[in-house]
Amino acid sequence: LNLPEGKEGSKMVKKKEAIIEMNRDSLAFNDHTVDFKKLDEELAGIEDKSLPVIVRIDKKVEYEQIIKLFDLLKKHGLNNLALVEKAAQ
Repeated sequence: LNLPEGKEGSKMVKKKEAIIEMNRDSLAFNDHTVDFKKLDEELAGIEDKSLPVIVRIDKKVEYEQIIKLFDLLKKHGLNNLALVEKAAQ
């Protein structure tokens, strides 16, 4: 079977959700480490503004960083958020 290859970065597959993870030392978007500038670019590329955004934030993250994250989400009209905590063990 000889199928055509897609270009890297192709938007052919629609995501069911976006996942943002933040701890004191790092930020990740869909399992890729990013900085706030790159996250801004990634969020700008989300066409479906109703896409669920799963947000996991470590309790040691400074409040200012959390506000910065939520400001970015608001800027891009993403408000279908789910805050997820780590399950107790």
